[in-house]
Amino acid sequence: MCIESNNSIEDNEKGQIHIPSPKLSPLPGEIWEVNRYDFTSYNSPGVVAPVKFSLEEQQQLYSDIARDFLNGMTPSRYVMIVNGEYEQLNAAEGWEIASVMLLSEETGLRSDIDLVVPGNLSGLQQDLLAQTGFIMPMLSCNLSGSVGKRLSRKIYDLLMDVGDYYHYGSTVEKPNIDDIQDAGLKVGRSDVRQNPEYQIFCDRQKAWSDVLTIPVSIRRVQEKGIEFTRGLLEEIIDTHNEISIGE
Repeated sequence: MCIESNNSIEDNEKGQIHIPSPKLSPLPGEIWEVNRYDFTSYNSPGVVAPVKFSLEEQQQLYSDIARDFLNGMTPSRYVMIVNGEYEQLNAAEGWEIASVMLLSEETGLRSDIDLVVPGNLSGLQQDLLAQTGFIMPMLSCNLSGSVGKRLSRKIYDLLMDVGDYYHYGSTVEKPNIDDIQDAGLKVGRSDVRQNPEYQIFCDRQKAWSDVLTIPVSIRRVQEKGIEFTRGLLEEIIDTHNEISIGE
């Protein structure tokens, strides 16, 4: 994560943002809140992107649902840390990429791969839907802070095993539904995924994930040494489209 310091974030001539080097690293199984910020103020706290863009450019980069979240118009969002191995984009500048699993407060469409984590397991006041099929990269500095309690190793492994099985099929062992339920997780039916409402929900989740993946795409484009020109937006969008859900 990015630790606040007495030094303010400074901009260079090309609109880059320099952030302090990370002091702490989130741990697998921890639940963290995602930062957000107001697009109308560059100085407000929240999501950090390596380049500042105009409001018009931000509208091209981020989906409507992502912009609503960043502007504080929708509830807080959470992710589960997937692993402790972070891709160092530029260690000198403190940029790290973490892998996270999407969590949602919308638990009505649980399925065989979208499992409900009850509040008594997470230490939160509400249940959360763990979408095991939605594991993606984000800049670790855009994690606001941990909430609740760290999930047990058993719960973490079960969530990862469910995701692995439905991503890779017969190459991994199918998780035992009794083990899942005995651990306290709530599992739904596979036919829920055929429900049109479920697909709409997944489409919304993927659109919201721009909050996580767009800053990663921006930084990866920077690492290629691409000049800050009008074509930068197109390159970022292309890079973003290459980031798969299972990364």
